[in-house]
Amino acid sequence: MGSAAEQARAALAALMGQPDEFSQQLEYTDRSVCRSYLCGPCPVTLVENTKLDAGPCNKVHSDGLREKYQEAVKRGAATYDNEWYRHLKEYIDECDRKVARARKRLEQTQELPEDLMAEGLAVQNMVEVIVNKTDRAEELREEGKLEESSKLFAEIEEHKKVQAVAAAEFKSKLPSGNLQQQSLRVCDTCSCMLSIVDNDERLVDHFKGRQHAGMQEIRKLAKAAEESARQQRDRPRDRERERSRDRGDRRDRDRNRDKDRDRSRRDGHRDRDRRDRDRDNRDRRSRDDRDRRSRDRDRDRK
Repeated sequence: MGSAAEQARAALAALMGQPDEFSQQLEYTDRSVCRSYLCGPCPVTLVENTKLDAGPCNKVHSDGLREKYQEAVKRGAATYDNEWYRHLKEYIDECDRKVARARKRLEQTQELPEDLMAEGLAVQNMVEVIVNKTDRAEELREEGKLEESSKLFAEIEEHKKVQAVAAAEFKSKLPSGNLQQQSLRVCDTCSCMLSIVDNDERLVDHFKGRQHAGMQEIRKLAKAAEESARQQRDRPRDRERERSRDRGDRRDRDRNRDKDRDRSRRDGHRDRDRRDRDRDNRDRRSRDDRDRRSRDRDRDRK
């Protein structure tokens, strides 16, 4: 189970709107199921057939099981975001190690001054911004958001003008001779090697290439997965804080109730004391009246 042929059959079934065999045979909690694929794209597929390809994923990718998992999460089941994040992070760490090794090698062969390399890198970063904004503008157009798309395309045209001026100024400062070897740089996003003097067309091909686009997506997904996992970790603490608050509120209510009860008890005692004093005063007045009447009768007899 989980072979390439079986995965292909599952994908075909999903495209035809049929339940795949995995969703009928397995539960999403089964350890043979790819938990990264349940949460989102599996990083294995994002860099497939690139220099970062570490081989096929040996676990089941099933759209049917993904739907079951997502439904369960909506009902309050625990997510696999922590595992997904760790899987994504493995690819990020490996890519970053390649970047560090390449940068160390380049330090020994680099001949262009650092300030000139930095200027060339800034020019190339402008190209990447233009590529990303163009992709976004096309997405907006496909979504029917024509006004937003038009505004973004107009902004892109302005970026292109600025980038063209900066590129011309940078090239005017370059020394003559073969610069291909002495002007290499490593892409921090995907670890590919580029020339600081590559033309815009080659740069666009790189930024739209599978390795760069895949690692860019992996880095973005890792941030989202890390935040989702953090929220899940914080949820029990939030619930405990709420329970603690509720316990505190109950204690406050109990204390207030005890105070009210004590106050009511004291008020009751005071009322009884007042009634007792009133009764004693009435009794005293009654005795005094009887004594006075008795003395008056005695005087009348005499």
